[in-house]
Amino acid sequence: AMPPTHLPLLSFASQADLDRWTLLTDAGIGGFSESRMERSSASSALWAGRLALESDPLRQSQLKSDQGREASKVGFCAIRTAVSNEAWSLHDYHGLCVRMRPDARRYIINVRADSVLSENRMDDLYQAQIVPALMVQERPPSSPIGSDGDSVDDAADFVNVRIPWGAFTLTWRGNVQGTRPPPMNLDKITHLGFLLADESPGAFACDFAAISAFRYEEDEF
Repeated sequence: AMPPTHLPLLSFASQADLDRWTLLTDAGIGGFSESRMERSSASSALWAGRLALESDPLRQSQLKSDQGREASKVGFCAIRTAVSNEAWSLHDYHGLCVRMRPDARRYIINVRADSVLSENRMDDLYQAQIVPALMVQERPPSSPIGSDGDSVDDAADFVNVRIPWGAFTLTWRGNVQGTRPPPMNLDKITHLGFLLADESPGAFACDFAAISAFRYEEDEF
């Protein structure tokens, strides 16, 4: 039998679902970006904050990267969750599907997997820009919440964004790793996450409802 066209992976329906995500910003290397994650409805979560391009030169001079260099790249916010213990079988699927309600910012989805390239690298980072089929207009950093806990326009503007495996680019310390990288190690995915680092200061807001694996329908080929 053929597998279903969608395999649910992660939801954002409960506080426990949100608690598994870690917030990351440039504050640790002298930046001033900030973000938060909170429930926006009974089935979705809001990731919102503000991207800042300024930095504290004194603090930056005191912080070093793992290569012993002065930390210099600020202007980013990210969220990440570990998935090493998830029993996912993804080889029958063509990519990831994110049900989300974005603003007009350029978000990136990150997938980390055990490295297949070298023993010197613990994992590989694959990245893809999220390009929704329908982009919504700029909206406030938070949506009004109704008395039942759902946002007033809970279902409005949500889109299913499908990112095929082939759309991911292998990167290492910010550098693209060739034009024909090895395929992602689907058996050993360790983390999923999202990144905003579009060099545009100001507020951002993005709602997430679910992440699944997807298969193309026969007629879509």
